Amino acid sequence: MAEFARRDQPVALIVSDHRMPEMTGHRAARAVQASCPGAKLVLLTAYADTDVAIKAINDIGLDHYLMKPWAPPEERLFPVIDDLLGDWRARQRRTASTACASSATGGRNAATTLKHVPGPQPRALPVARARSAMTRRSG
Repeated sequence: MAEFARRDQPVALIVSDHRMPEMTGHRAARAVQASCPGAKLVLLTAYADTDVAIKAINDIGLDHYLMKPWAPPEERLFPVIDDLLGDWRARQRRTASTACASSATGGRNAATTLKHVPGPQPRALPVARARSAMTRRSG
C-alpha cells in the first residue's frame, strides 16, 4: 500500500479477513489508513467476531463488515462492494471539483460548473473477472 501512496495512485477499497496469520484485519486496516487515506475498508468476520467489527467501526471508521459465509456473493458481497466503490468515486469527483474550483477562483467561490476533473484512477481487478472468479470459488 505504501508503494501505491508513493506513486500517488489512489486505493479505493481494501477487503480484509479479520483472522490472519500475521495480524488481525483491524490492525491491518489501521496500518493501511496512513498510506491510503480515503480508501473504503471492509472486514470479513466470523459470527464470534462481531464485537471486533463494532470496535473497528468506532476505532478506525470501518465502512462495512461482512459475516462469513458471505455466499452467494451476488447477493451479499458484490452489492456491498459496488456501493462502497460508488461512494468512493463520488467523493473523488467532489474532492477534485472542489479543489479545481477553489484554485480556479483563487479560493473565493467554490460554486462552479465544473463537472469532472480527470485524475489518477484506482487500480482494480475488473468487476466481471472478479465476480466470475469468486463465483467459481464459492460455488
